[in-house]
Amino acid sequence: MQNSIKTPREFFDRVVTPDWEELKKNPHDVRIAFHASISLHQLRDWVFKAYLKGHLNFPQYCEDLCHRCSDLKVIGDLASNAKHFPPNPKRAEKMEVGVSAAPTNWGDPTAIWGVAHWEKTERNQVIAQKDDGSKQWMIPIIWNAYSFWEKEFLNNGW
Repeated sequence: MQNSIKTPREFFDRVVTPDWEELKKNPHDVRIAFHASISLHQLRDWVFKAYLKGHLNFPQYCEDLCHRCSDLKVIGDLASNAKHFPPNPKRAEKMEVGVSAAPTNWGDPTAIWGVAHWEKTERNQVIAQKDDGSKQWMIPIIWNAYSFWEKEFLNNGW
């Protein structure tokens, strides 16, 4: 078999990173946001099974990850909404995912380098709304989760 993905690093480089790069170019695309969330969420399985299976159990590992990067919980919720709509309420919060105009002013969480267009005051971005009415911009959350994993790979030499 050619071009197979066998390691967490290969999965990160060849699946997660291209999803993130595509989302940066298309921050208004719900499909790409779902794909990026799913690949980021699945990365924990790859890492756990490759490096940590003998050291702790999977639920403990997932809980630790969410303590270290709270955006991973939101990533998991978004991934569950993409895969199991509506998601199991014991495992993820139901979210309505769509697009809205996001501010791109410096200092605003939606104004992320490589995503925002500085000549515009706002640009459409993916947003998720929970049943309680609260909303979260997904680009900063996906960026934070991606950055977390990037540091994990660097710090652990994976």
